[in-house]
Amino acid sequence: MRFISFSAVVCLLGAAFFLIPPNFTEPVVTLGVAYSVAPESAIPEGRMVSAIKAYVDWHNGKDEGFRYRLVLERYLDDPSEAISSLRKKGAQAVVGFPFSQQAIAARGVAEKLKIPVLSTVASTTELSGLGDWFFRVKEDFSQETSLMASLIDSLGLDSVVGVWSGNNYPYAVGSVREVLSKSDAAFTGLFHFPKDCSFLDDYSFEAPDGVLIYADPSVSYWAVQYVTSLWPQSVVFMSRWSLLENHHLTKIAGLEFYYTEAFNPTEKVQGDFADYWRSVTSQDFTLMVRYGYCAMEYLSSVFNEGPSLSGQSLRDVMSKPREIRSLGWTVRTDKFGDVVSDSRVYLFKDPGFREVSP
Repeated sequence: MRFISFSAVVCLLGAAFFLIPPNFTEPVVTLGVAYSVAPESAIPEGRMVSAIKAYVDWHNGKDEGFRYRLVLERYLDDPSEAISSLRKKGAQAVVGFPFSQQAIAARGVAEKLKIPVLSTVASTTELSGLGDWFFRVKEDFSQETSLMASLIDSLGLDSVVGVWSGNNYPYAVGSVREVLSKSDAAFTGLFHFPKDCSFLDDYSFEAPDGVLIYADPSVSYWAVQYVTSLWPQSVVFMSRWSLLENHHLTKIAGLEFYYTEAFNPTEKVQGDFADYWRSVTSQDFTLMVRYGYCAMEYLSSVFNEGPSLSGQSLRDVMSKPREIRSLGWTVRTDKFGDVVSDSRVYLFKDPGFREVSP
């Protein structure tokens, strides 16, 4: 019977250690992704998931000190069961909930389960200034509505109507109300498209000077064509939500509209992730791609401080103000998990966008 010396065992173990791929030695962060399969959410949330998966593959291919493991859950309208399931599967945090109505529900579940929830683009002011378990990388709509109101007044518009649609009442109607409260223009109607608009074809209604459109991307395509055919001289203001994943809007012949955004839509996106994204897909850097990336950069900056963070300790670290460089702009967060960004106003006029002063 042969015996192996202790020094030989040490050498063999050392050799085995160096043969183990780095992927098996790096700490692992388990991240939950919740996404809605409701019809109006399918395209934007699918793009969000694609961006997050691409980021994880890109991140895990580098030596960044930890690796991501994704666990995914789908839901229809109520995210409660999805978040609960992700927590049971070991998720340290959950990302998703781009629509304000979903985000409000997710915030309540996060409070109950004590798990941090990060929204990509929800911007209702109902979620601002709360010391809770809810975080986001999109500023609330207070700056958007201030810019819209200033633009309405600087253009000298005397009357404005609102047109909204979709399953996102807190953002849509909340934004219209806030724009009107900040503007000197008279408010002459708020219509849900299409059910509240049918009578406008049959009854005399004085054309407004401006129209605010706050509808989900697919409906916005039809709503803006209806509005411009009914009131061709009215100035159109589109919400960011309307442009979420809607390339068709910019292909409507002769369409002009104003909107606000934190990044410049005319600049080419640069950087390592941008190169990686272009290498794996022909998809453009839409809003959901940009903010999906931003959410992951935010989480990476947090987990760089400790990949094993979870629960209260993770919430505390996420509550620290930080600065995140995204795809074309910089995001600054405060202790409430709210975002401060410097939005600008853009005019879409064939053949593209240009920045304007409100």
